[in-house]
Amino acid sequence: MGNGDLLGYQGDFIVRCGKAGGFTRTARLPLPGIKRFLGHVRLASRILRVEPRVALEISPDCILLAWQRAVFAIDLSANSIIKVQEARAGFSDPLAISNGNGYVLAVWGDYGANNDAESVNIYGLNSMREVVILHTFPAGTVRHVHNVVRRQRGGYYIFTGDMETASGIYLAREDFATVEPIATGDQRFRAVRGFDTSAGLIYATDSATTENHVFLLDEDASCSPVDIGAINGPCIYGGECSSGYLFTTTVEPDESLSGIRSLLSRRLGPGVKTRESQVLLAKSDAGLVEISRFEGDALPMKLFQYGSLQIPMGTAPEGQVVAFARSLRKCDGRLVEIGSGKL
Repeated sequence: MGNGDLLGYQGDFIVRCGKAGGFTRTARLPLPGIKRFLGHVRLASRILRVEPRVALEISPDCILLAWQRAVFAIDLSANSIIKVQEARAGFSDPLAISNGNGYVLAVWGDYGANNDAESVNIYGLNSMREVVILHTFPAGTVRHVHNVVRRQRGGYYIFTGDMETASGIYLAREDFATVEPIATGDQRFRAVRGFDTSAGLIYATDSATTENHVFLLDEDASCSPVDIGAINGPCIYGGECSSGYLFTTTVEPDESLSGIRSLLSRRLGPGVKTRESQVLLAKSDAGLVEISRFEGDALPMKLFQYGSLQIPMGTAPEGQVVAFARSLRKCDGRLVEIGSGKL
């Protein structure tokens, strides 16, 4: 958070860790009885997806939280929780929520299976804490929105997925009056995590079917991405630190499988080189440096969740980068320090 505190999740509580250490419980999330009980059993919590997906600070002591197919506004000082949006049928929690540029406090998009190829919305939270639709992709255009990334020069980059024509990077004006594709129709433009820099947009690809890379995209240079380096798997999570931009890879299954086979399979996707979550540091004026690796556990990935390292939102201080480990050996469900002495 802006004051340096770290927010996390324990059981069905939001917990807060100050600079002096130690956790304090704040708001209690409204889980139904059976999920509340099972949420304290680690493997059950992974299957039921009871952990929040993402949180964003929108003002001191107030966060937006994506959880259980909805977005909640949580006042940490008053311990109050208000549901501001319920996911549409066929969709789930947003994959990412980003800070707005002033026109709105926060932005996110519809995310989920979207099996009926319905229209896909981008939403904003205004100063009245109301959710408004900022843009709608027509039915059949994109499957869902991965992320909306704030631009330094105003406006936003929009990352969409998943396959070929649906994968793309779009440029939106500040008020979303215009949304235009700048790089689409290729797995090189399938991304979740990216950062706008003075040199261009740095992003990592998110494909379980093809080799993944970190790219630098300069929209003023014919939108041809510069390959910064290959990574060992898809990237969903990342964060900023004083040394540059961090990307972490996920251990994902083969997307060609379906039904019960996909739930129980341990087969890696073709774009996943190793059963490890890799931590990488990128700078706009340099290459890509591997910081560390964490081994994935032996459980089926789709049923028990992908092996991953989720870095908290915000800029981490030098030498103090932590991440939440999920489905990783010896550290599943814990905060781990990454890159000590290398960042």
